[in-house]
Amino acid sequence: MLTVRRALSLLALPLLFASCAPLISTAAQLSEQGPAPDRSGPLTVGQRWTVSGQIDGGPVSTTIPVPALNLTAQYARSTHTDRERVEQQATAGYQEAEYSDQGVPTLIFRWTENADGNGTGRYTCTLTTLTQAPYNGVLTLQRSGNNYTGTCSAQPAS
Repeated sequence: MLTVRRALSLLALPLLFASCAPLISTAAQLSEQGPAPDRSGPLTVGQRWTVSGQIDGGPVSTTIPVPALNLTAQYARSTHTDRERVEQQATAGYQEAEYSDQGVPTLIFRWTENADGNGTGRYTCTLTTLTQAPYNGVLTLQRSGNNYTGTCSAQPAS
């Protein structure tokens, strides 16, 4: 024979299962989408960043991808390349995004490109005010033994 307590328990089961539906739905979505991409500060794997600025009397602009992040305790870098070796060779086409939260949170974009017969230009956009994109900062250019300073901004490409 069914007791009152047992009957109430059976009646409560549909309500209990219904309350689990949102959790089951969320779990199913997560399993379909996979884990969230690696992230460090404003950088997320899979993003592309538009970096632009004014330097040496003219505009400059590039798009830097974040295909992966090399995460360490002190910073995240979007390339595993030996940066010092690449910078010494001044190879055109090098691109890198880096984020550090040691002290002042800093986002840095580096890239090299041919400088119209003047060798290779090595650009660095350093951003330390990361409150709202587009972020604004200082752009430096090293070219043919000369250093130039200007301004830059960066934001995720749409």
